[in-house]
Amino acid sequence: MRPIVTVCMIACILLLFIPGCTCITPESYISIDTPGDDTSVFAEMRDFYVIGSFSPDIRNPGDIRIELFSGDEPAGTPVRSIVSRVNESGVTARESIAEEYPNGNSFDYGLIMAPDIVHYPGGIENASNKVVVTDAYYAGLFLGGVTKDFDTSYAWPDGTPLEDLTAGNYTILVTGLSGDAEGLTAIKTIHLGTTHAALGRFSPQSQMAALTTLARENNYRLYVDCFPGYFIPPDAPSELYEIKDRWMPNNAIEVVNDLEGTISDTPNSAENDIILYNVRNTSTTNMVETASLIRYDLLDSERTVWHYYDTGEPVLEYTDLDTGTEVTLTGNLTEFSPDERLVFTRVEIRPENTIADQNFYTVDSDIPVRMNTDPDDGITVTKGDELCLFGVVKPIDSSLTPLDHSYSYMPDNRIATLIYRATDETGRTVHDTEEPIGLGRVYDPQSPDWVSYSVYEFSHEFVPEMPGTYTMHITGYDTYGNLVDGTETVLNITVRERTPAPQDHPAPVQESPIGILPLIGAAGALLIVFRQ
Repeated sequence: MRPIVTVCMIACILLLFIPGCTCITPESYISIDTPGDDTSVFAEMRDFYVIGSFSPDIRNPGDIRIELFSGDEPAGTPVRSIVSRVNESGVTARESIAEEYPNGNSFDYGLIMAPDIVHYPGGIENASNKVVVTDAYYAGLFLGGVTKDFDTSYAWPDGTPLEDLTAGNYTILVTGLSGDAEGLTAIKTIHLGTTHAALGRFSPQSQMAALTTLARENNYRLYVDCFPGYFIPPDAPSELYEIKDRWMPNNAIEVVNDLEGTISDTPNSAENDIILYNVRNTSTTNMVETASLIRYDLLDSERTVWHYYDTGEPVLEYTDLDTGTEVTLTGNLTEFSPDERLVFTRVEIRPENTIADQNFYTVDSDIPVRMNTDPDDGITVTKGDELCLFGVVKPIDSSLTPLDHSYSYMPDNRIATLIYRATDETGRTVHDTEEPIGLGRVYDPQSPDWVSYSVYEFSHEFVPEMPGTYTMHITGYDTYGNLVDGTETVLNITVRERTPAPQDHPAPVQESPIGILPLIGAAGALLIVFRQ
């Protein structure tokens, strides 16, 4: 072994004296960072990126070839092969990128080096040129079949059609062809087949942490790697190049794979766990993922599990109204039961005259509260204090309105309102109101105009004006005014008289005029004892 080591060392020393040549040491490498170790299972016919980096001594990378082989080893004829075309500096020239690509959109003013928009050589539809090389990373795009009808020849350079990537193991081989990376390789094996996805918003960070834990503890698939058509440069994480007609189909088939030609990955095998938190109407969670479940009547499938936080938030931080102490509560993920479509997660009792807005919640509010995280066991509130009911509803069956991009839809129906009807101890109705669903969260009190609206959550506020014991009957109605089964809920509320503050000459007691305000309707006189 000693002579071999000596020869290698002498060769490296000699190479250092050759102009423009860098010695490739045993520490030189090409990595494969995407697909990541935790994200190497894909739906059948998925497109996917292969992204990696170079060791620091590689300054002039050169051309990179990325091949995909069927099986557990890089042997035989590859089923995919893509290769870069670098310039004299060993990186992809900006002229090779289709800056004016009509179906793309960059959130950055500069030109992002995304493999999706390589057009030289062979044009934008060339499926074999989709590799970029920079001095910081390389990135390649493999097409699996889901977007074969969108801006691609979906063929080998000689015109032979590509075969769809169906169920099985595949091995990625990355090879340096020139420059400092010449002769270096990297290998990774991935699997295509059925997936069990963990779905939900990736923000705020506490929600992302809970989603990640749910996925890892149950071995569910979490889509932290970018979908093709949603390219974030490894060296510029705040930038993005987006092609919606590529990434949305790839996202959708991971939820429900409806492509023809799959072997095991079909709508009947779809398995998904979803966290209903902070879901905006126009979010991917709603327009792509929930819409896919609606399309294939999987909302109530035993393989679709809906989760919510038992406190309504992944983390609750507040000041206790009674003690003045700072409290932190971690919300536990809880499953909706099969027939359940409405749950109340918590009650916040706030001091009188707080005057909070309906369906708005300031996450870091400094208003002290009395917290009740089990409203089903009864609610006690003092007359005049503000009673805030928080909760969440599940999506319901609906028609879908197609949007501008593939696999993107807007559900036409949902649980849109709750009707609250309170009765007193005699069974007489004393309160009857209708409140909309849709919670606006303010995450930064310094920017109250920036609100994240959640289409499946709510916060409804009431101010009790008359002491007594009441039963609040709640029912949910859809966008068209139809009663939704599984929303019928009863909460018991006890309103206490406020203890008067000590004073030398007590003021005469006067009954609140609001507490006895009659409203005449079809059912006769109605006493309003809960003020909005």
